[in-house]
Amino acid sequence: MPNQPSKSKYKFLAKKGAGAFADVIEALNTTNQERVAIKRMKQPYESVEQITKLKELKVLKNLRSKPNIVQLQEILFDRASGKLALVFELLDMNLYEIIKDLPQPLPANLAKFYCFQAACSLTTLHENHFFHRDIKPENFLMKKYGNAFVLKLADFGSATEKTNAPPLTEYISTRWYRAPEILLTDGDYSFEIDIFALGCVFFEVCTNFPLFPGKDEVDQLQRIHKVCGVPGVDVFTRIRRNATRNPIKTSFMQQQGVGVGKWIKNKDASHTIEGMIQYDPKLRMTIQDVLASEWFADMGQILEVVKGDLPAEHYELLRGFVSKRADLPGVQAKKTSYKVKREPTKGHAAQDNGIKLPTIVVKGQKAKQ
Repeated sequence: MPNQPSKSKYKFLAKKGAGAFADVIEALNTTNQERVAIKRMKQPYESVEQITKLKELKVLKNLRSKPNIVQLQEILFDRASGKLALVFELLDMNLYEIIKDLPQPLPANLAKFYCFQAACSLTTLHENHFFHRDIKPENFLMKKYGNAFVLKLADFGSATEKTNAPPLTEYISTRWYRAPEILLTDGDYSFEIDIFALGCVFFEVCTNFPLFPGKDEVDQLQRIHKVCGVPGVDVFTRIRRNATRNPIKTSFMQQQGVGVGKWIKNKDASHTIEGMIQYDPKLRMTIQDVLASEWFADMGQILEVVKGDLPAEHYELLRGFVSKRADLPGVQAKKTSYKVKREPTKGHAAQDNGIKLPTIVVKGQKAKQ
């Protein structure tokens, strides 16, 4: 990599998206003719040292070389302007774009294949002691190989560690995928919020419409209550034990939820999703429970059908998750139980795995990592 990268190394092709903290463009790397996605941060930065402390880069460093995580290729920093850009591999589309315009739901096994890949990518994140905090269809990126799509988890700008004690950021994640504890507390939540959001994603993949498209926070809770029910006062008291600033003060009468069976007829699929969207985070499935669910019992056969289309490293990765699934307690018991909460990652911090970030290319000099 040159000490002073040419301004023409990356040629702008198209704008891909924009958010509160960054925008994303598609560009051409003129040195190797590969297309890339460049995330241009809106916040200015003062130094390389400040950049290396970014939580997003810590996550990407720990997950570098994981085939089901979008890969960071280069970091660009203009010291004069303070502008920072992250260069990623470019994929074809996201999961939302796959399902948004379909006239009818995906075939059952295809929906299951996408959901299994999503669960595997979240497992990779959770097993490295991070949780995402913005799980939604748009953050699962897809690349087509033959007749199969490979799925990768992306956008770790909101990700954090279990070791970060509450209160955390209150208005994290996209509203439609927020767990009750995000809506009801001052930031007292953990890994379980990712499971709730992933359950909403599973539902959307299976039905082509969102489960909880709330118009505001109160409407969001009401929609959750209709499907998931309203727990007893003791559960509400526990969930909201430290909530003092939260604007939602309303008390809700205990009620039974209707579940998702009216929309998802496959009992294993509906059972899995209902376990993922349990109102009480203590009763919610872990990501290991999700992998162990009966819904994914035939993933080995499904994987063999698409084996010829998948890149070898991705096939081996998914095959490894299928093998790992066989050793999970829920599979050994021949059913998935989500009545007892297990927290294998509680109290652990992300470990330095010795993997280095890509070199930070500073305009005018090359900074070593």
